[in-house]
Amino acid sequence: MALGKNRFFHWNKRERRGGVFLICLLAAMLFVYQHLKSTPDPSWTADPEFLKHAEQFDDSQNTVTQEKNNSDYTYAHKASSRSEYPPVSGPFNPNGLPESEWINMGLSERQAKALKKYEAGGRRFYKKEDLKKVFVISEAFYAHIEPYLVIPSGYEDKEKVAFSSSDSKRTWRVDINRADSTALDSLPGISPKLAGRMVRFRQIFGAFVSVSQVKDMPGFFADSYDRLTQQAFTGSAVVKPVNLNYCTFKELLLLPGMSYESVKAILNYRERNGFFRKTEDLVTLNLAEPDLYLKIAPYIEVR
Repeated sequence: MALGKNRFFHWNKRERRGGVFLICLLAAMLFVYQHLKSTPDPSWTADPEFLKHAEQFDDSQNTVTQEKNNSDYTYAHKASSRSEYPPVSGPFNPNGLPESEWINMGLSERQAKALKKYEAGGRRFYKKEDLKKVFVISEAFYAHIEPYLVIPSGYEDKEKVAFSSSDSKRTWRVDINRADSTALDSLPGISPKLAGRMVRFRQIFGAFVSVSQVKDMPGFFADSYDRLTQQAFTGSAVVKPVNLNYCTFKELLLLPGMSYESVKAILNYRERNGFFRKTEDLVTLNLAEPDLYLKIAPYIEVR
């Protein structure tokens, strides 16, 4: 069997010569093909006009490529590529505007955080054009919101205050009716937990009537109140009273000055005796002291 296999795969002298000749022939044909491929046809000459247009096309392509490579793909440029933004609900002051409202107008969550971080560095907008200084505000987004921007006259004078005459550093006042939890947390005497409570208060009741209400909220550091009044103010906003006959325990407990015992007494009376006829019933029924009633009166009503 071994001899048969060797004899089947064995090439004689003539067959080996034929194989070598075939390999050489293929190599020669490949060489001639490559030579003809790389040699230009002497009978063909380029049209000068065609060459001119070809050069111009190459130059334009190089310019486009260079501009694309030099583009700054920041968040602002990504935003500017959008053709449409959500409608703006109405006029607004960009200073202290909550992060959620920037997102509602078309900024991404990351862009809104970057803008609030810009403000947290002590910067404010004194005129509309100041918004262009923020890198996340693209030309397209600025054009979208510009008609609605409202910055009160004399804003700079009202917002700048000094801690002392010897201190060259200045701080910026914060509108507690519009600031987000991060900005509120930066104020004297306000912890992250209290800042969250203040945001929830605004969501339910609309706005603070005065800065002094913060002093009556649980968790506020009373020793910081004087500094708080220097840095915080209440901008214009609409108060939304709750119906005393339907409000919940948690809603009443959020009101400035309200204690657990006071809320429990009010709700127990309502459950046993029915609805209140007027908010003053809290005083006449000894459910709230007159001083406490004056603090919560703007936020309660009877319907």
